[in-house]
Amino acid sequence: MSGSIKQRGAMALLFFRGGTAVGRKGRRWVVAGLVSWLGIAFLSLTVSSERLGPYLLLIILQQLVFLACGGLGTDWSRLARPSLKGAAQGIFLGIGLYITNAFTMSTLVRLLDSLGGWALRLAAEERSLMESLLMSGSPRAALLVFVLVVLAAPLGEELFFRGALLAELVAVLGRRKGLALAALVFAALHLYVIQFIPVFVAGLYLGLIVLLTGNLFTAVVAHGLANALTFFAMLSTL
Repeated sequence: MSGSIKQRGAMALLFFRGGTAVGRKGRRWVVAGLVSWLGIAFLSLTVSSERLGPYLLLIILQQLVFLACGGLGTDWSRLARPSLKGAAQGIFLGIGLYITNAFTMSTLVRLLDSLGGWALRLAAEERSLMESLLMSGSPRAALLVFVLVVLAAPLGEELFFRGALLAELVAVLGRRKGLALAALVFAALHLYVIQFIPVFVAGLYLGLIVLLTGNLFTAVVAHGLANALTFFAMLSTL
């Protein structure tokens, strides 16, 4: 069993040390994605936080950037093809990711509680646009949030952060440093302060899935399922 795991890990590492031509192409698309994200983030500063419509359009644009740059920057020839086995692994690991997220967040809340009410108030104010849309009570808004959070974000973010970015960083820095830096960028680009650590841990978790299995599809399924469980848990509290 251990030999099989090591073999899969070695094959996955070969995927992340692709040819130089592919590497140069991937690097260009990673830079393009990051620069585009900076442009979208700058535009968001000009939009009032009370105007959900423009913010929503910027989030959709952001996911399209991740999808395009991730898809074009990923070496598809070295990816394992989607399969029922990969989907089953993704479901199992997605449940694990949801539990990990819940544990990390609950630990963070207890820590904030020990710091006083100001920290908890700051955490409560750090609501995402998705939460604001759900709280509107609109069925159309709920459906839109579901599509963005459960379908679009897992596909676009896994393609960009674990398909293109992680591959480039691992090729340059090695597995450990590349994994850590990719997770750091993943968390930083979510623009959270209080929730930075839980998102960083999720980035490590998803990166490890790809490094150990060489299967990006498994990470997409795991990410989507974890987001779906979070979505329905959030919906049940409204």
